[in-house]
Amino acid sequence: MSSEYGGSHVPNTSSAPSSLSALSTGAAATAVAAGVLVLLGWILDVVALRTFLPGVTNPMVASTASCFLLSGVALWLLRREGTRGARRWVGKACALGATTVALLKLSEYAFGWELGIDQTLFTKNPGPFPGQMAVPTALSFTLVGSALLILDLEVRRRYRPAQILTLLGALLPILGLIGRFYGVPTLSSFVGGTVVMALHTALTFLALCVGILAARPHSGIMKVVRSDGPGGVLLRRLLPGAVALIVAGGW
Repeated sequence: MSSEYGGSHVPNTSSAPSSLSALSTGAAATAVAAGVLVLLGWILDVVALRTFLPGVTNPMVASTASCFLLSGVALWLLRREGTRGARRWVGKACALGATTVALLKLSEYAFGWELGIDQTLFTKNPGPFPGQMAVPTALSFTLVGSALLILDLEVRRRYRPAQILTLLGALLPILGLIGRFYGVPTLSSFVGGTVVMALHTALTFLALCVGILAARPHSGIMKVVRSDGPGGVLLRRLLPGAVALIVAGGW
């Protein structure tokens, strides 16, 4: 039977590893800081704040920064398991806001609508690049925002759908980073390569996804990863190396 908190069971958060708790908090702070700095870059017309990293020419647009701000606040408020009251509802409202913006942007691409999602805050076009949220960015925000909305939902055997959504949300940023490593930055783009995920957008997404996974370490996939059994040991020791070998081989 499905339950928002897995029946009457609410895990004791005091037993959560302090390192994972700090990781989740740091990820939330990273997303909020990225969103705030980029928005300040648009308000003050400071290109360095919009591009964020040396050598980056593709800026983070204001709609993306706003979604990072909302998602980061949502993770910050919901990072402790069993959060209730105003913190829970404000956190879910922020997650819903980010998800809604992303879905509206996807509807623009899918149906050719002109809803002005990217022009709500600022209208200035950032140089030669389209001033709009990329398709992979909108898809990732839809998945990550949905994960934050159902962060405490559990089904049988303490399975958490939010963890699957988070891993799917991290897939496109990872493809974007691999594409840049291969010299093909459009690897994660679905619109003919005209709009791609910015480098600092992909990195912030990965931090956010790691923070979401670290916020609920006692069940689902994270329970397996943290376990001292053969499965957990193999995942921790072999999977990173296997992924690195595949990426290096492809390069």
